[in-house]
Amino acid sequence: MKLLSRKVLQKIFGVLAGFSMLLLVYYIYLSIYFYQAVRQLKPEGMEDLPDMLGNFWIVIVSAITLHIVKGSVTCLTKGLFKPYCKDQDRPDLVEKRAYKAS
Repeated sequence: MKLLSRKVLQKIFGVLAGFSMLLLVYYIYLSIYFYQAVRQLKPEGMEDLPDMLGNFWIVIVSAITLHIVKGSVTCLTKGLFKPYCKDQDRPDLVEKRAYKAS
């Protein structure tokens, strides 16, 4: 079985990354379009839809909270993976691999 060269794999990755970015931009466009369409179809007596910028604090607080949780889980579980990492004779590699695994 012949493996692809590094340059070919980098080109494939670049194309896939570019395609992912295009899909992300298209998704954002459709989300904005949908939000505007829903606002126009809103009945007269109904409350206004929530302001996107006014509720942005929820996103910020959630991101900070999840970052703290991720860091604490990483610190707590890194020690669990150390015995299973290869290259036990090189402590620097064991630390890196345990961090990646956690």
